[in-house]
Amino acid sequence: MDLQDARYWHALAMLRGVDRRSIAEAVKRAGGARELFESGAVVTERSGAWRLFGELAGYCDWERAEREVELVRRAGVRVVTLLDDEYPPFLREIYDPPLLLYVRGGRLDPSALVVAVVGTRRPTHYGLSMAEGIASELGRAGVVVVSGMARGCDSAAHRGALAGGGRTVAVLGSGVDVVYPKENRRLYEEICRGPGAVISEFPMGSPPVPRGFLQRNRIISGMARGVVVVEAAARSGAMQTARLALDAGRDVFAVPGRVTGGKSAGPHSLIKDGAALVENGGDVLSAYGMDAAGDTARDGREAEPGKEREGGEAARVLAALCDEPMHVDSIMEKTGIEVRRLSALLLEMELSGAIEQLPGKCFIRKVSSD
Repeated sequence: MDLQDARYWHALAMLRGVDRRSIAEAVKRAGGARELFESGAVVTERSGAWRLFGELAGYCDWERAEREVELVRRAGVRVVTLLDDEYPPFLREIYDPPLLLYVRGGRLDPSALVVAVVGTRRPTHYGLSMAEGIASELGRAGVVVVSGMARGCDSAAHRGALAGGGRTVAVLGSGVDVVYPKENRRLYEEICRGPGAVISEFPMGSPPVPRGFLQRNRIISGMARGVVVVEAAARSGAMQTARLALDAGRDVFAVPGRVTGGKSAGPHSLIKDGAALVENGGDVLSAYGMDAAGDTARDGREAEPGKEREGGEAARVLAALCDEPMHVDSIMEKTGIEVRRLSALLLEMELSGAIEQLPGKCFIRKVSSD
């Protein structure tokens, strides 16, 4: 993104008094932030966002936007906008997606299967062990583990994914350059040095405040295909993340604990409401037709040598497929797999029992009859 485009995006993100959904819809309709500012009257009038039109017409704080561009440049941070290919595709689908993401670290892979692992800041030893163990298994299988880098279960999830040799994304409730809590400095740097990333929607230098963590939770749930809740009180940030996931039609998994322990009240209530009970990372992988090596299930047989690439592509297909039939063209668009290769892969997955073909070149994940 060139500097001129960047200033428009930052200016748009800094607008106050306009809900994020209206801005997101308008910028998508216009085709970009600069285009929205230049043709705001037409675009916003058509979408009915009269207040947004007024904010665009009266915007004059360009100095602040340009200062933000310079801070980003000096810090070596990347900015991924709502319209960029790198923007997480599931996040783009939520009610109020962030206009831009500040990214420090590796590239965000839009084709990867992403699972969130969240929980209380004050876990038991059992909770820490479960969060780390589940994330380690997921990371080893090639799943991207996302969490909030908070104390407790979140930090354990990040460490587990790193220990498993996988990728992890930390979503901050502060600016991407503000490490919180401070004792996680080493973890923050380790994530940034690896293939994972630390991200935030807040401007550079933004301090951690309660409202920021609430907004952060919608990004965690929005990025993920599924959310695993380890230990959490009935009223907690982790439970808010789970509820947001349910509202967005995502999968929710819960780790059971002691029935007499309040730290498992949240997961137990989710299980009562229909969330999938999971005891390890393998249970989560099975929900997506994968095994511990990241390959799609083959009726108990081991993955064939030389099939690592196919296994990764199959995981992308399974992550793209929802509970409703999806046309092959939509699968190709979501996974980025070229048509000839995708046709062969879909046939292989159908024969292995991972997916089912329906009339009209549509496919759906096959539900186990066990």
